[in-house]
Amino acid sequence: MPANGTVRDREHFLIQSAARLNEVLERPRLLEVIRDLSCEVFEAEACSVLLKNRSRDSLEFHLAFGQLTDPSRTPPLRHGEGLAGWVAAREMPALVNDAPSDARLRPGLDQKMGFTIRSIMAVPLHRASKVTGVLEVINAQRAGGFTAEDLELLEALGNQLSVALANARLYEMVRREKRTNELLYRVGLELARTLRLEELLPLLIELLSEMIDFDAVSIYLYHREIGVLEWFYGHGYPDGSEDQVRLKVGQGAVGWAAKQKEPLVIPDVSKDPRYLAARPRTRSEMTVPLMAEGELVGVFNLESDKPNAFLERDLRLLSAFGNQAAIAIQRAWLHNQAIEKRRLEEEIRIARRIQRRLLPADNPVLRGLDIAAFNHPSLEVSGDLYDFVEITSDQVGIVIGDVSGKGIAAGIMMAAFRASLRAEIRNNYAIAVILSKVNRLMWESTEDTAFVTAVYGVLDRSRGRLTYSNAGHNPPVLIRRTGRIEWLEEGGLILGSFPRAVYREGFIDLQEGDLLVFYTDGITEALSPTGEMFGTERLVSVLKGVPTEENARGICGRILEAVHTHCQWGQMEDDLTAVVLRVTQSPAQDDAPDG
Repeated sequence: MPANGTVRDREHFLIQSAARLNEVLERPRLLEVIRDLSCEVFEAEACSVLLKNRSRDSLEFHLAFGQLTDPSRTPPLRHGEGLAGWVAAREMPALVNDAPSDARLRPGLDQKMGFTIRSIMAVPLHRASKVTGVLEVINAQRAGGFTAEDLELLEALGNQLSVALANARLYEMVRREKRTNELLYRVGLELARTLRLEELLPLLIELLSEMIDFDAVSIYLYHREIGVLEWFYGHGYPDGSEDQVRLKVGQGAVGWAAKQKEPLVIPDVSKDPRYLAARPRTRSEMTVPLMAEGELVGVFNLESDKPNAFLERDLRLLSAFGNQAAIAIQRAWLHNQAIEKRRLEEEIRIARRIQRRLLPADNPVLRGLDIAAFNHPSLEVSGDLYDFVEITSDQVGIVIGDVSGKGIAAGIMMAAFRASLRAEIRNNYAIAVILSKVNRLMWESTEDTAFVTAVYGVLDRSRGRLTYSNAGHNPPVLIRRTGRIEWLEEGGLILGSFPRAVYREGFIDLQEGDLLVFYTDGITEALSPTGEMFGTERLVSVLKGVPTEENARGICGRILEAVHTHCQWGQMEDDLTAVVLRVTQSPAQDDAPDG
């Protein structure tokens, strides 16, 4: 390999690597190429690339331990933090063959990502004499670890990568500029009749830039329902500014213009308390309210890096432009509201269809057991699910779950959860293993805020035993024929949020006359007109009042009637879902000889 070969071998490798890197312009593919080159030549287990975010003075993972990653989902390294931070801050390479003993490394990060570092090389990446990132090669697979010759070759490879990354960035800028020009041409032809805010506002700003010189611009829309000005579009601000900007009427220069319904020019923001420091470079500001038919629609805000940048003629021009923009925005807003209403209605219909198709067509039939279930949808669609999975002639899997969120996203996630669970049930028997694998899959394939609560159990009719695990769900309630109450709580955390969650199994032995009910929080959290929850106590009270001869389907009806009565038959905010199991005959009676 070139890392251990002659000078000629190394030169040949660098020529080949330069050719491979120069062939690629898309950043994700470029990172894959550098990973493959690094792992191959240095006989390493993995490779990481961290790029500098200057606005936050941090290093962000774009390639983490050999895997492409979204920087927003991976913790960044602050200035000087970790070995990569040390390399970037000192602009020096580093070679460590005994990682556990090196205080510069952060063992918690790699362990969190399922990786253990034994040895590592790291070199800074430069562009225009500035550090732009760090290249790491991790875990030498040959005896003796990495060598000084390896580090020297890695520096040369890092120089090539720096150039390739700069080319990729330039390529991205050119593509973005081309797309922008094409869009401006199309929108310029359609300005008079466009009804889409997301197209209209960028276009208005672009037209405005031809008339007034500014360095940053933002548009706020006024939400009458909550009385706030919310950032809708902006240009020239630090990354993430839009996530922090939500103003009350009267707050800052933007809020002042909205409250007074008058334009405002601030020649020197350092001398006016109405300016809110969103950009460190801003020296002057001009703000104009957008009015349509006497009503506040929003606010235009321009900022410049120069003091006294805006003249009276600029203010008149911006005011006139703002009047036209306000009418266009209001028209587009009304159109968007109509589109959004239709979209939500269609989304609900789609999600409802998904939900209905995923629910079992029939209840399982097992001797000595009476099983029934219901899913009563609300006006909106949540992600409730119940399912029965035939395992053997005497065993059936029972699952009930609730997906976070509502609408089509919850419907899709519910379908993914059901498919994952059924696939793992076919491959495994151990309930704890099944839930662990489903949890890992959900974590890998869903957003950070998405999760599932569920209870999965296997009912063995021949033994009269239910083995189960509860993944953060409302605990099913077991009412013994003696009246004693038990809750099925054994299990673990919700699914999809904690990749290494561990699940425990519990079991219950069922006897004739026992009543077991699985349910979702739509039942216990159903609100009365006065805001009182239905609660578990009412649920237990309903179940205790069930006659001994009542079948499972009848019990389902009693639960639904009790919840609707509590809510005075108003519209439910969430789905009502339950599985009812009544033991009609003990397993011992099944095995008893005739006569």
